[in-house]
Amino acid sequence: MVVVDLRKKDEERKRAMKVLKLEEKNRKDKEGKKQPAKKPPSLIKIHKQDIIGEGSQGTTVFSGIFQDRIVAIKRILRTQYKLIDKEIEILMRLEHQNIIRLYYYEHSKDFTFLVLEKCVCNIKEFI
Repeated sequence: MVVVDLRKKDEERKRAMKVLKLEEKNRKDKEGKKQPAKKPPSLIKIHKQDIIGEGSQGTTVFSGIFQDRIVAIKRILRTQYKLIDKEIEILMRLEHQNIIRLYYYEHSKDFTFLVLEKCVCNIKEFI
């Protein structure tokens, strides 16, 4: 199993964003107005029609693909920043066979996406 170093991926993403910001400063159209920089491509593919579950405060879990692996992608509203930070911090530190793994996370304007190990069944099916 490939373990993703989240800190390294986050650093790479930050570097890419700095490069895009510099490109945006230098890019101008014919009238001298700045054109928006392109957002770096996402590393995750979300299957929005395949909802695994829904939680409180606008949280939704979708099925998706990350590094050619089927995963669960948890979408959390950015307004829940305290919850997001705490959940990422806890999941990064935990490594146990009975706890799902956090492979990657990504922020957009409105949401944070947590890429998680997808379980074979849910609690209702297990019981």
